[in-house]
Amino acid sequence: MIKPMILVTAPVQTRSGYGNHSRDICQALIEMDKYDVRIQAVRWGSTPPNALEKDNPIHQEIDKEY
Repeated sequence: MIKPMILVTAPVQTRSGYGNHSRDICQALIEMDKYDVRIQAVRWGSTPPNALEKDNPIHQEIDKEY
């Protein structure tokens, strides 16, 4: 079965409230395993883009999605 593709355009890499929220959404979509999740990371002002943790399995999934 082919999964429908979903594109999430969000500041997933940033240390911001929107970054946290977008990572939560991406995690939920990935764990549902109903969609082919693609992630397009964008900047959020001047917040640092270093929120993805190398040792976190979900962050590894988010990092490889874009």
